[in-house]
Formats: sequence, structure tokens, C-alpha cells
Amino acid sequence: MSAPDCIDVRAGPAPWLAVAHLVVPALGVIAVLFSNIARQWAVALCGLIVLVGAAGFRRLARQSPTGRLRLYLDGTATLLGACGEVRAIQDPGAWVTRWICVLPLVPLDSDRLLRCVVCRSLNRPDSYRRLMAWLRLRSMPRTHHWTGSPR
Repeated sequence: MSAPDCIDVRAGPAPWLAVAHLVVPALGVIAVLFSNIARQWAVALCGLIVLVGAAGFRRLARQSPTGRLRLYLDGTATLLGACGEVRAIQDPGAWVTRWICVLPLVPLDSDRLLRCVVCRSLNRPDSYRRLMAWLRLRSMPRTHHWTGSPR
């Protein structure tokens, strides 16, 4: 039996991820309010937490492409979404967890980097496991150039 030449997954944030983007800042605000710090610092921290939470939620909603994502083993990809078909090249640096993957893609028609979110809960378990295994096998440590002198 030969391995398939592509992996099909559904890209886009799951509803639980959007809820998490609201719950985590709320917990931060509650923690600050119950802490023993000066009132002006508590107000400033709560404002900052709300701003950062809103920015994260907005970015997730606006910049996470949704649709069917087909990853080819040659390093190319196709995203079929509401805006049509986008052909892209897979960029190294994907991050993978048991629940979520973030895949950087560079469309062939632009230099803009797309970060596709792939949630385990939106995909079949076998497809997500294959994606995780493939990304982990494919990932290589990035080379870092040392510019300082050894001590």
C-alpha cells in the first residue's frame, strides 16, 4: 500500500477557539481585580488585557483563511475557500499541537504570508493524525548563525 500524495483537511478556527479568545482575557481581568495592587494599576492592566484580547480575537476572525486545505507532499498547497482557489507554497515553521496546527503558506500570486489554522475538532481524526505526523517528520531545525565570540 502506497502513501497518498496529499493530505486534505478543513482550515479555519473552530468555535471553541473563538470562545477561548474571549475567556482567557476575561480570566486575566478577574485575576487582576482580585489581586492586591493599587487601583490605578489594576485599571491600567485590565484595559491592556481587554485591548490585547480584542486584537487577538479580531486577528483570528479576519486573518485565518477558512475552507478546504490540500497539502501536497512536494511542498505545495491549495486552499479552496469563499474567495476561490489559492495555490501556495508551504513555508517552514508550522507549529503543531494535539489540538491545533498553524501552517504558514505563501500564495503563488503574492508575497503575503497566510497562516492557516487547522483545528483537530473540525477534521477527521485520521486526517489530523496524518497531518501532525507529516509536519513533525518534515520539520527541520532552523539554522541559527552565531555572531558572538565563545566564552
